Amino acid sequence: MNTDTPLPPDFPAGQNPPDGAIFNYYLKSAASGPVTIEVKDSTGTVLRKYSSTDPIQQPDPMLEIPKYWVRPPQVVPTQAGLHRFIWDMHLTPLPGVRPTYPIAAIAGDTPADTTSPWAMPGNYTVVLTVNGKSYTQPLKITMDPRVKTPNADLSQQFQYSKQAYDNALKLSLAMNQGVPRRCPTNGDNAIARI
Repeated sequence: MNTDTPLPPDFPAGQNPPDGAIFNYYLKSAASGPVTIEVKDSTGTVLRKYSSTDPIQQPDPMLEIPKYWVRPPQVVPTQAGLHRFIWDMHLTPLPGVRPTYPIAAIAGDTPADTTSPWAMPGNYTVVLTVNGKSYTQPLKITMDPRVKTPNADLSQQFQYSKQAYDNALKLSLAMNQGVPRRCPTNGDNAIARI
């Protein structure tokens, strides 16, 4: 009965554990300003940053699937209490890319396909900033023990993925900023905007 379409939303099913690194934090009182969560690699480079002031991504009005499949956007909470935030262990998604969704859908919890590389197994630092004060905790990403791919191969795969990601990011920024380019069909002196 497991066909290529998702199970109906009313089909009895349990809930899968969160797919990512889980960050729990407690705020004694509501934050007076933005709350940010940063994930840094061992060199201190920020791989992913979330803020309570990030705009909430609205579902695409031209969504090709029913909206009830889509995972609600995650927001960094600022109110008092215990909070949980999940990092999907990917770098920042490419801007301006229309989201697509996998066929393995879960009603109300289907994330968009990713447009950025996975973080490598290794040591990271999570930085929570509230009211101008930062708190850090170590984070270790380990490979599934059933996967026997050598670390050197994973590293090479990451480098290729990161290079393609960086090039796509540069192209996206250039297209959004209208960077002047030479137009070969109109001569060397002509300028085209992309």
